[in-house]
Amino acid sequence: MNNEQTKADILNIQDSIINAGKAIGTAIERDEVFTDLADLLQGPTLNSYVKPLYNPESEFKKTIDLEMPAALRNEITDTTCRLFTGVLPEINRAWVTIDNRLYMWNYHNPTDIFQYDDQDQVILTLGLVKPKPDIFGDHINYLLVIPTTVQVIILAVSCPPAKTQEEKINSKLNVYATDLTIPSDEFAVEKVVGTDSGRIFLLSTTNVYEFNYQAPASRIFSSNSSIRCLTGNGFSKYLPTAFMRKNEQTVLKAAVVDNERKTLYLLGADSSIEVIYLGNDTNPCYQSIFKYTKVIQDASQMCRLQTAVADTSDFIIQSLHIISSVESKKVHLMAVTSGGYRLYFTHHRDGFRSFRLTPADDKPNTLELGHIRIPPKNEPAPGQMKACYKLSYHYCGITMLCTQKSESLDQVVMTTVTPPKKTSVLPSTNGIVSNSMNSLMNVATRPQLIEVDTNAELDKRILAIEEADKLPVGSQKMNELAEQRSSPNREFIMLTMNGLTVYSKQRPVDILYFMLENAHGHLETKKKEFIEFIDRFERPESCAMCLSIVDAISSRANISDREKEVLTSATKLFFEYGGRPMLDQPSQAPSNHLGRVIPELGSNIKYSGAHDGLVLHFSRIVTPIWRLKFFAECNKEKMTEKDRTALGRKLSKIENHLWNLRRFMEQNMNSRNTPAITDPRYQPDDGSALQLQLREQRALRGIFELLVRCIQVIQFMHMFLESDFLIIMNFVEEKAKPGILELNMDKMLVSPEVKPLIQELTIAAIYKCEITPTNVKYDTITYTLEAKCGSFFGPKELNFYKGIECLKYTKILENEQDRNAFFAESLKHFKLTADDISEEKLAIICSIYRANNFHLGVVELALERANRQDPQKQGLAYFESNKAAEPGKSHFFDLRVRSYHYVFEALMEAKTKKQIPSLAKNAFAAAFASDDELFHYQLYYWMLNKDMMNDLLSADTVYLIPYFEKHVTEQGALEFLWQYSRRKRQFFKASKYLYNLASFRASIPMASRIEWLACANVNCRCHDPKVENAAETGAFLQELQSALKAATLQQKIQNALKSENTIESNTEAAGLDMCLLTLPQLREKYPQFVDYF
Repeated sequence: MNNEQTKADILNIQDSIINAGKAIGTAIERDEVFTDLADLLQGPTLNSYVKPLYNPESEFKKTIDLEMPAALRNEITDTTCRLFTGVLPEINRAWVTIDNRLYMWNYHNPTDIFQYDDQDQVILTLGLVKPKPDIFGDHINYLLVIPTTVQVIILAVSCPPAKTQEEKINSKLNVYATDLTIPSDEFAVEKVVGTDSGRIFLLSTTNVYEFNYQAPASRIFSSNSSIRCLTGNGFSKYLPTAFMRKNEQTVLKAAVVDNERKTLYLLGADSSIEVIYLGNDTNPCYQSIFKYTKVIQDASQMCRLQTAVADTSDFIIQSLHIISSVESKKVHLMAVTSGGYRLYFTHHRDGFRSFRLTPADDKPNTLELGHIRIPPKNEPAPGQMKACYKLSYHYCGITMLCTQKSESLDQVVMTTVTPPKKTSVLPSTNGIVSNSMNSLMNVATRPQLIEVDTNAELDKRILAIEEADKLPVGSQKMNELAEQRSSPNREFIMLTMNGLTVYSKQRPVDILYFMLENAHGHLETKKKEFIEFIDRFERPESCAMCLSIVDAISSRANISDREKEVLTSATKLFFEYGGRPMLDQPSQAPSNHLGRVIPELGSNIKYSGAHDGLVLHFSRIVTPIWRLKFFAECNKEKMTEKDRTALGRKLSKIENHLWNLRRFMEQNMNSRNTPAITDPRYQPDDGSALQLQLREQRALRGIFELLVRCIQVIQFMHMFLESDFLIIMNFVEEKAKPGILELNMDKMLVSPEVKPLIQELTIAAIYKCEITPTNVKYDTITYTLEAKCGSFFGPKELNFYKGIECLKYTKILENEQDRNAFFAESLKHFKLTADDISEEKLAIICSIYRANNFHLGVVELALERANRQDPQKQGLAYFESNKAAEPGKSHFFDLRVRSYHYVFEALMEAKTKKQIPSLAKNAFAAAFASDDELFHYQLYYWMLNKDMMNDLLSADTVYLIPYFEKHVTEQGALEFLWQYSRRKRQFFKASKYLYNLASFRASIPMASRIEWLACANVNCRCHDPKVENAAETGAFLQELQSALKAATLQQKIQNALKSENTIESNTEAAGLDMCLLTLPQLREKYPQFVDYF
């Protein structure tokens, strides 16, 4: 019963782990789904803003106020002719040009200043673009484009990416001169833009030029460049610059490139916008798709229709910004006007109204204005000028608009998209959605764009706004709630003539940290504020933020007393405001959107906010690797040591966060031991509350066990990352390779069907590990797995791998005794996991054993497997019963028979190797020593069919006689049993069997009957008087003699009948073979013959 209970517990835990894994996957999917911006922009215009929860600094916090290096300030004099400045966040530099000189300084280390003054012409602007692939060395990250009054100069830049603060401070900037220069004395370059594929576009006042260059044939850097006007007419596009004539065209104001959609947008001084398609990387082009010239008129008209009062001058476009595909699949461009209005465009016809999500590589076909975002109300104070937004920045949900407040004061309006509340329910693991949720989903209102609006004032002129450490397109999350406290904040650089100011975007988790810090350990004093916070972000998200804060503090090497106080407060807040599980009644609102992450079958349980917050936090830790095809990454031939190190760091970072969560659960939550339902501590009056608590407790246990396995899977991945994975894959069977390359953490933890693939990979690692008889332990891999991945693999799998390692080690051992010892050791491990070994692997192991004359191992392993697969001996019950009446038990019978097949195969082969007599002797001895009754029956049957009667007669088992008595024909049983008894020197028994055989009613020649009776007579005379009763044996001997006399007479009568040779006599003679008659019977039936003889 205990074994059955243990197995049931294991199955329950496994089910809980699978449910927990599904919950993690669902939570990840939910975080990744952010409402498309087009769906949030309801109607032609919208003006929905909320104020910060705390104060302006709770949204954007000033973190750095850095002055320009004194050495650069001293260079700026009254004699300066032209001065330009900007920020290059890609290389952590700010730049300033003073006439013909270029200075770049590291704003993380102001003493690090680069100066370029190798030419004497005034520098007009500066551009940092990506180089074309395969032209420069791998160390060249960017190209610095320096337009002057007479030429455009290209410098190659090497600046390795810096992630940590220390790396940024010590960032090395190397600039190389090139011969990539081109005359530009016929036009003045106003702006430089580049594409990810390496194309460079130069904007003059009226034209767009492309700077072309290609790989030189002779040396690394040589003059092999040209420039082409893209906006001229006819042949002017291909004429040298000196021959180009100025065309009366739109004055160009700005340009932006959408690298995702291969599109260039040109902004004219008249607020017109032109859409240019650039083609793909293999077929680049410059194709004008559409020029929108009535933007101001259409925007004014749209506002008037919505009764939004605005002056036409408010719609003069100042800048353009790309809307990434992460924000929207329908909206492609945003324009910021002088009045602070944001105009949203799509470059597909009916893009705002279409339900189709267009792929990023779809060619644009128009430009349509779909929505106008009205700026926050910002009435100028008396004496202040009307707001005119001269600068702006936008990327992934954050917009910054800069306006001049006064002669010496600039104001920045900062807006952030708030994540819409999710009222829909997550799909449950059993597909159940309550009726209440269905009704709520039907009446749910469409979400709209709501932004947090905050202002910051600087007593300096702002010249540029850029984002520091801007993540690549597609990497920046739109959902701020999914951001962890330990991950870096988004930072924004505002450049002035005096230096720069950095603002850090504060996420909800940062705001909560600030609130906990201000509470100084007394949550009750700020109870109202915490309730307001939880109401805004909901209970599960708030609990997830608490765990994120605990994680961030726990990750620090040295924790201050103040941080310890915040950690304690976050833990307290998690439990005090985490709520309780409840039944999802039809009348309840879906405030807990993760309530059905892991429901029980047929239930509508809504787990507590603490439970769901735990799921959210867990999912956000593992998101980067949950669906990462790790082994496919390792299998890349071009994977460099740098790539391997980066992947290893990612794994280690996630592992550390998981360890923090594990320690939190171990210290604060009873997640490992779920009390039994009969536990007196869990017998409250409210039975439903008890059930809910127990279900949540079991779910938490599943989450904890999944967490432990997650950590161990990462350690398993580390093992392969630190090895030569390409060599390991050479040891993997071809049919398993595609499946292994598709493995990710999700599948490894939740899908039992991938277990054979993990097994193949581990076996390959074992065989790849080099060992010698005198070097290194033979169990290196299993030692590592047992120490680091014990729960993920479990004792049975570890024993299997230990057995494999023993088998591998036998190949390099020369001493036969040592080899036999390791074969025996492998058998010991295989027997402990015999029922889990696949049929394919068992066949391989048995073939190895037979090839190395270890037939005994095959017998023992196969028999152990049979007993483990059918511990209740249902196969025997099926065999002994009416098989047709119990078809359900045939499964166990078939399992046992398949295992017995390996035994019979080994026995037959051992018997043929007569040069090693001990093989068959030991193998048969092990087989006969088994206590598996069904095996004995199958063994005897097999031996009889293989003409091994003599071997069977030598056996000495308790199952032999019962088998022949119950499962063999009576005649066959008697023939065997008399011989078996005689070999056992049980002569009296043998005589009894012989007498019964001679008396058997069947067609048996009389000569055989007489022979058996004579033999019975001899055996009876040889009985052991010390064992047998003398009177009984004497009486039986007389009976035998009488029977022998009668049989002899019966044979004479038979011969006489045959001699008459008639049909009747022959029939009568054949009938005498059917049974043995007594003397009285013979006298009565054949008196004439009896008297004669």
